Amino acid sequence: MIIGMVVAALTDTSAEEVKSLDLIAELTWYRVAFFVAIVAAWPAISRYATRLPDRGETSNEKWLALEEKHAADFKFMRSQWWKIALLLAFVEIVLIQQFGIGR
Repeated sequence: MIIGMVVAALTDTSAEEVKSLDLIAELTWYRVAFFVAIVAAWPAISRYATRLPDRGETSNEKWLALEEKHAADFKFMRSQWWKIALLLAFVEIVLIQQFGIGR
């Protein structure tokens, strides 16, 4: 609400016009598209989050162990996409649609 009032002040929009907006309903498809993009990009996010450090002067055996750990971590994190999808669905359905967080 406060952010809406700041935007209204900057754009010369009346406070009544801002209060009459139903952003929960109007922005639903944008949020859903953003959630789908997050789930679709989850493999890339997983790869970035589990990337290997610079090799530097690491010995070959330590580096091979790091690569094996990286592969296992990446495989595990990539397989967790459904948990992210459930979390985002919970946020949309329960917090935003039911409780009206953001009104």
